[in-house]
Amino acid sequence: MAATSADDINRFVQFAMAKVCNEGAELSLEELLDLWRAENPRPDQRHEDILAVNAAIRDMESGDQGQPAEEVIVALRQRHNFPTDA
Repeated sequence: MAATSADDINRFVQFAMAKVCNEGAELSLEELLDLWRAENPRPDQRHEDILAVNAAIRDMESGDQGQPAEEVIVALRQRHNFPTDA
């Protein structure tokens, strides 16, 4: 990962101020950072994502059917002690 520059910080501050002023102050710092990362991905992240998707497609073409989403959700809820849907 590349080092953070003063320009990166300035762009984030401008982004965060715009979000807070336009969408309300209900956003936490963590939520602002998550939004920033979603809207401003690292240049190398796109390449990593493409490689991961291509690997998953190759697996699927080789017969790997993966795991049903419902099973994954149940396992995640159990692992993290989240309540189940009623």
